[in-house]
Amino acid sequence: RLKTYRAQHRGSLPPGNVQADLRERAQQKAADTEREAAAAGRRQAKTARRSNRQTPMEAMTKSLLRSLGSSLGRSIMRGVLGSILK
Repeated sequence: RLKTYRAQHRGSLPPGNVQADLRERAQQKAADTEREAAAAGRRQAKTARRSNRQTPMEAMTKSLLRSLGSSLGRSIMRGVLGSILK
């Protein structure tokens, strides 16, 4: 980057000021980034929070699927263990 900067600004700045100018630009960019992050945080804080609770239908579906999975797993294990032990 320094070579590109020097090529663009050849003769416009004394050589000692190039690094000072680059340092100033980096500090400015960091400050801009920090301001943008703070603004994004404020925007995010203003949005309404939604509840993470399940709806009654979701709870019922989840319970039903767990029950079916449990009973299916139990019958498979009984069949496998029954055939091994006979």
